Amino acid sequence: MARTRNRANEVSRNPATTLSGNTIQIVPLIAGVILSITFIFYIVSNAVPECKQSNESVSRKIGLWQFCFSIYDDSNCDSVECSSNNGNAGLCSRIVAGRAFMTLACILSGICTICLFICAVLGENVHRLVLVGSEILAFVCVILGIIGVGVGGSISTLLSGNGIQYSFGAAAIIGVIAIIINLAGAILTLFIKQ
Repeated sequence: MARTRNRANEVSRNPATTLSGNTIQIVPLIAGVILSITFIFYIVSNAVPECKQSNESVSRKIGLWQFCFSIYDDSNCDSVECSSNNGNAGLCSRIVAGRAFMTLACILSGICTICLFICAVLGENVHRLVLVGSEILAFVCVILGIIGVGVGGSISTLLSGNGIQYSFGAAAIIGVIAIIINLAGAILTLFIKQ
């Protein structure tokens, strides 16, 4: 009876869950789940069109990877090709920069998620480098996301003009949500104890 009571007191002091003999740390697990959601949001933000322009019959959407043009219900999409001789170097440089930062945010948030799950499963046995690396990666992803969404969102201001007004699309909104969730997860990584 006393042994059960001591075990209950030990569990209440240590925020970990025991699963088949292994101790799973709760804080890195929650941070890993949050950053896995961020990973998914960054991928979606990277894939869908960044800005859009539409009137009664014509709609244009442009993203980091794809351009769509539709008249009434007929839609045609093609990949965005950025070459140095297409005459629109400002737009292409922003698209390539947006692609680079968002792709890095996707990759690094995925790596950070894996590191956090490793920290959660291994608990106190995890190498300090994995823990510090996941904390650094989480904040690097926030910075990359801010730059990527900002550069991608600036495409709409570059395209707007001559009576044509582009507005932010779903990618920019999802990107901002991903940054906010990423920031929450990054702050949570600071509370992981080894």
